[in-house]
Amino acid sequence: FKKPFLRYDVRTITFKEGYCSLSTSFGRIKAKIIPYDYLNQHKDWTLTNTPTLIKRNKDFYLCLHFKKTVVLKEPSILIGVDLGIKNISVTSDNKFFSGGYLTYKSNHFFRLRKVLQAKGTPSAKRVLKRISGREKRFKLDYLHQKSKELVQYVSELQNPCIVFEKLQGIREQKSKGRKMNRKLSTWTFRKFQELVTYKANQIGVPVAFVDARYTSQKCSRCGNILKSQRTGNTFKCKACGFELNADLNGARNIRKNFTEGQAPQVGLSVNQPLSSAFVTTS
Repeated sequence: FKKPFLRYDVRTITFKEGYCSLSTSFGRIKAKIIPYDYLNQHKDWTLTNTPTLIKRNKDFYLCLHFKKTVVLKEPSILIGVDLGIKNISVTSDNKFFSGGYLTYKSNHFFRLRKVLQAKGTPSAKRVLKRISGREKRFKLDYLHQKSKELVQYVSELQNPCIVFEKLQGIREQKSKGRKMNRKLSTWTFRKFQELVTYKANQIGVPVAFVDARYTSQKCSRCGNILKSQRTGNTFKCKACGFELNADLNGARNIRKNFTEGQAPQVGLSVNQPLSSAFVTTS
């Protein structure tokens, strides 16, 4: 947390009948907990021992952490998911989730920052700070929305397992040009994977991560590998002539990598806000 905060434990905070008792330097104080919809959704979850008190302007907020143990279902259907710029996610069974609006807003915020940084005045710096927070909140909200859509779609299948590619080195792609590098560097692929993982695990759907080798270069039909087979959004195999959307080809290769056993990691735990076997939220 960047704002002033204080962590509590079982000795310094207690809960009882809609109230909490907080230990302070002036003695203990009693505060009423104001319920809201998201909090009410977790009534059957267990409250952990690490509440955090946060000060925002003149108000104080208590950040509560919950946990829940879930049982992941044995999968019978594998759904490979490829992440990208134009489409935030594409599944191996031909479902596309557009990411165009996020790209548009990211470019909008980039232009605003560029103008304000060029001014360099104290007022411009204050506005720049506000814009930074606004952009972060927008992206997180957008990723929550899109991850929810993906999990909702997959959950309607019979015993699915979502398969992602590992993201090591995705920000080090230097050969794609300055504009593409900016999109890649600001694109929160990893956060999207974390959000999908905890939302899926919460309803018992496992998530796996596999090696990303050649997923964008390999033909998902015949297996031929060649860098020049992808042109823009289209993949066309130079061996068998198979042609399809490049992101869809990548999603099918991700699923194939899992079935071929390239060191899959099932149910990878994430720190925030949930994990595969031991689910927590705040």
